Amino acid sequence: MNGFYLNVSSTSSIYNSNVAASFTVGIQPVRELKGNWGVALVEMFLPSATVLKPKYVLANFIESTVVGESRRQVLRVVYEKAQHIAFSREYYRVTDTILDTLEFELIDSSGTLCDITGETQLRLHFAPWSAV
Repeated sequence: MNGFYLNVSSTSSIYNSNVAASFTVGIQPVRELKGNWGVALVEMFLPSATVLKPKYVLANFIESTVVGESRRQVLRVVYEKAQHIAFSREYYRVTDTILDTLEFELIDSSGTLCDITGETQLRLHFAPWSAV
């Protein structure tokens, strides 16, 4: 399958306000996406396995979907209670054509940021929408 992987971390950024459950990363080099693309969260490393479940992984660069009574940009719903989770690929349409700054949040079902400290790592797979 065509595409590329992108690894992001809550601690590998110039943004001082980043925490494990809410972080912004700058992408270098900046990626330009031509045409329609999808993204899947394929792997996640959490600082601990004690996070509330379910957890919602939000991303600011995908289409929103209905969750409960509201629309959110949910990249993945996580039910596992583990530090390392490998996922089957579920692709969501990417709304940005330029990948330069990406924002992520891990929230619980009430919309509150998960209470975790340390480093969160995400591995994303981007692919042309026609290939997913």
